[in-house]
Amino acid sequence: MQMHIEVSGLVKQYPLKAGLFARSRERVHAVNGVSFSIPKGQTLGIVGESGCGKTTTARLLLRVVEPDSGVFRFEQVENVFALPEEELKKVRSRMQYIFQDPYNSLNPKMLVRDIVTEPIRYRGNVTRRELERKAAELLEHVGLSPADSKKYPHEFSGGQRQRISIARALSSRPSFIICDEPVSSLDVSIQSQILNLLIDLQQELGITYLFIAHNLAVVFYMSDTLAVMYTGKIVEMGLAEELYRNPLHPYTRLLIKTLDPEARKDPLVKNDSGEVPSLIHYPAGCTFFPRCPRRQPKCLEAFPALETKGLNHQVACYFPGQEKGNE
Repeated sequence: MQMHIEVSGLVKQYPLKAGLFARSRERVHAVNGVSFSIPKGQTLGIVGESGCGKTTTARLLLRVVEPDSGVFRFEQVENVFALPEEELKKVRSRMQYIFQDPYNSLNPKMLVRDIVTEPIRYRGNVTRRELERKAAELLEHVGLSPADSKKYPHEFSGGQRQRISIARALSSRPSFIICDEPVSSLDVSIQSQILNLLIDLQQELGITYLFIAHNLAVVFYMSDTLAVMYTGKIVEMGLAEELYRNPLHPYTRLLIKTLDPEARKDPLVKNDSGEVPSLIHYPAGCTFFPRCPRRQPKCLEAFPALETKGLNHQVACYFPGQEKGNE
């Protein structure tokens, strides 16, 4: 199977600010050796609690934030992270980002026409008439009217604004789009419309998605494969259906159990302390240890490697599987 996206050993740490004349040696371990791949035209979902490193991972891929280390293979480019600025600009046009908040991600002073064609204008050598034609085409593609091109963002609802954001992302004909919680700020009644639009566009244009969310129901609906992140690491990864049916990591199981109204009866959920370890004083062993019902002394020795358990199912746990007596 042709891999469109391949990421290996992605690391990002942020130094803590010290006093005016002091230098802090302490660092926040935001992303800690993340690796994954996405076949062309498919969707990898990344899920996890706030602060787990999902959005930082996405920003690193676009080099909005520079990584400390790692390799990002994209299409014919061996490592996007090694590209000089001029070459990066050309490659970046094939990658786009759909933001979480459609209210703050659109410039309120710009006409919709100028918003959706901004990536095209950035490349230059395009006439006004061509831009107007392209804006009308893009808006129709996402279910809006060509007449909407002459309006401002405040004249639209949240769902319509997110359609404008999607149109803007499509304008440079990208092959890879990062969707960073694109429906989390929308009404539930509108969410399914936006998700179905993204699926239709993927089927029509063959776009590869990295879909980030904390809502498991949404990410299962959208994803072919799923990566579960915790404290900057991927702790489980595999086909979305397989992870839902047979979660092997206790953290994945905890997340899935919260979808079930009866989950509070489960000992794993009921006894969860919710204590996430410090990302500054990063522990040597498994970071889920304080919350884990399976914990053993071995877990404190080193963070478990991501190992394959069955077909395309990987888990970072010394004792993978379900707890006896809790089902």
